Amino acid sequence: MKKISKLENHVVLCGAGRVGKEVAMELLREKINFLMVGVKELSRGNFSYSIPVFNRDEFGFLTESFNHMSNLIKKRNEKIKENEENLIKKNIELQDLTVKLEEKVQERTKELENIIQTIGEGLFTVNLEQKIVYFNHEAENITGYKREEAIGSTCVDILKCPECKINCEFILTGKTENNACRIVRETNIINKNNEKIPIIKDAIIFKDKNNKITGAIETFRDITKIKEIQQMKNDFISMITHDLKSPLTSILGFATLYINDKKITSDENLKNAFRRIQSNGYKMLNLIENYLLINRMETDNFELNLKNMNIKKILFDVIKDIQSQASNNHIQIKTSFEENIPEILADKTHIERIFYNILSNAIKYSKPISGQSIYIEIKKNIDFINVIVADEGIGIPEEEMKNLFIKYKRFQNVKKIKGTGLGLYIAKKMIEAHKGKINIESEYGKYTKVTISLPYYHCNEPYFTTETRRH
Repeated sequence: MKKISKLENHVVLCGAGRVGKEVAMELLREKINFLMVGVKELSRGNFSYSIPVFNRDEFGFLTESFNHMSNLIKKRNEKIKENEENLIKKNIELQDLTVKLEEKVQERTKELENIIQTIGEGLFTVNLEQKIVYFNHEAENITGYKREEAIGSTCVDILKCPECKINCEFILTGKTENNACRIVRETNIINKNNEKIPIIKDAIIFKDKNNKITGAIETFRDITKIKEIQQMKNDFISMITHDLKSPLTSILGFATLYINDKKITSDENLKNAFRRIQSNGYKMLNLIENYLLINRMETDNFELNLKNMNIKKILFDVIKDIQSQASNNHIQIKTSFEENIPEILADKTHIERIFYNILSNAIKYSKPISGQSIYIEIKKNIDFINVIVADEGIGIPEEEMKNLFIKYKRFQNVKKIKGTGLGLYIAKKMIEAHKGKINIESEYGKYTKVTISLPYYHCNEPYFTTETRRH
């Protein structure tokens, strides 16, 4: 017996006999046709099209499902269109903002360019190959090179900086661990006309996260006028101090002569007056010598005349010169020198200056009471002769210890005591010039101890190779 499908059964049930079957088939074809039309409309994008539902049979459920899907697609499509419209609006707004931002960037860039071009310092930047990529107007004025000539050339070729030709800091900095390195230095460059120009340069070298150099920016300033003014000042100081030194030396000579004159010895008041003249004269002479010495050091006109020296004899001579100053302040100078102290290779004038400055400080900053003492020792170790000067004075505050050797620096607790702030600065420079070292210990209100360590001959090997050392 032939098996009847559900669809055929549906057709049979919908009609009676042959005529009914044909009507049912026609109705079925009509339903299918509606469904096909709906699919076509949907494929064309007509999501508003709805298929009529005839009854609640399988086709009815299928039609309802189709219409529901079409409605969902319609809503989704409307949402997409809405989003597209919003996106278009946002895109237009973004384009407007981009244009405004570009205009702002160009405006700021132009402002920055104007600032860089008009600043009173030369400025340039270099890339990884040390080639100049930017060169401002003042850099053109100082070097004599136009921007077009400088860009693409290496900084060494344009500036011809002496130390950069030997040891380029751009390369040397690549060996350090810092991500960025700043170098501030006074040096010279050679301009296009082969003239030497003194400058102060300030360079910052940049590195990436892998510690590789990426480039650098450098500013430099022509200090020719400053150097000229500085030279005029130094010449003036040198002239004045030399003019003061000659008559002062005569005054000291006559004061010493009268102090030792037996006719004057009997008059204690007159003798004390000459002692005060002598003491104050030595103070003035020391001040003049300090200024002359700094002037020579800072004008690169400073040499050491090195000879074999007996350090004990030098110290005794200094103590003799400063004894009257100590006596006027009711201070005793006590010495303790080891035997068999070897000679040192030194410049007698400068070594005397070191000891005079240290002893003068010890006297000056002793407590203003009677019975104070200054203790001077000489000891020897393997490499150095140590000269130790200890006082029972006012001491140095702990917070000031780091500023001991700064030129013209004076501490708050000694503001009322006359001084220039040059003694320790000069002493340190002189000691280091002799390849020695200085150490200071102090307790505020109790004492100060200065240890000067100077190298000496041992194993028959000198520590200097020449008798004159230039600084």
